[in-house]
Amino acid sequence: EDEIKSDVSEDSRTEVLYSTRSRRRNKCYPVLYAQKNSASEIILSNNFLTATNLKGYAMARASHYVSRGQWFWEGTLYFTERKSDETKNLPPSAARVGWSTVKGQLQAGVGFDEYSYSYQSIGKAFHQSRGKKYGRSFGEGDVIGFYIDLPEPPVTVKENSDTKNVDKEESSLSEASGTVDSNKKPAEALKVLPSSRIIFFVNGENQGIAFENINEGNYYPAVSMYMGASVVANFGPEFKFPPKDLSYKPISELENVPKTEEDEYEHLHDDEIEEVEEEESVSEEIIVKPKKRKRAPSAAQELKAK
Repeated sequence: EDEIKSDVSEDSRTEVLYSTRSRRRNKCYPVLYAQKNSASEIILSNNFLTATNLKGYAMARASHYVSRGQWFWEGTLYFTERKSDETKNLPPSAARVGWSTVKGQLQAGVGFDEYSYSYQSIGKAFHQSRGKKYGRSFGEGDVIGFYIDLPEPPVTVKENSDTKNVDKEESSLSEASGTVDSNKKPAEALKVLPSSRIIFFVNGENQGIAFENINEGNYYPAVSMYMGASVVANFGPEFKFPPKDLSYKPISELENVPKTEEDEYEHLHDDEIEEVEEEESVSEEIIVKPKKRKRAPSAAQELKAK
């Protein structure tokens, strides 16, 4: 069978495993790839830190998003070893990796639409399916760094209330006359976030600004793989190649933000957490078996024994 490589140690996996229960009690969840936030054909393994796809481009997104601030994470690229005759004749493996909002198309590469931005392994940056030459190419074993800067938006002037009322009246008249489909949602006008930027790194080498003034939104770490590629995520806090001369927080810090009942993504990776907890309970039964302490016999028992 074809094998997928990974450099994530058993120690790091165990650390995630045994810290899950206490985080869940506090409604805090570790940052992982989320199956519910990924295409159906994506294979998640290695405690949900490795995403693999054996077919055409499809996306996997993480369980947490960022909307403000400077954030960073790393991903290491691997290719499936092609041992069978069927896989040897497939096109070369590739990847598009970066950031995506929840509206990004899962059955496509990151950067396919206006909701995602990516860095492709052939040395191109993609957004809205338009590629531009960017950085160096990268391949198996390379560590990609993902940096996003989402500053506070500028203060805007409030809309005139009279204008709002006119718009509402016109909309009501149109619906009443049957000229507008009341079930059809209007096209969303995306707002640009001034001074925002995305930068990628390859093995610690800054590739420059890939995108500036990106659309406002909640951005998830996102990866898309092609024909047997895998991306092993490192959400922090320790990185192999931490950025130099840039202020940032590791994505892992998001796990310390308690989720509320109103948060629509509170249970985004409940399946993953439950599976981890099942492993945890089994491991505890095997590893931790407290010995029963023998009680000292009472005076009455000693007399009876005599």
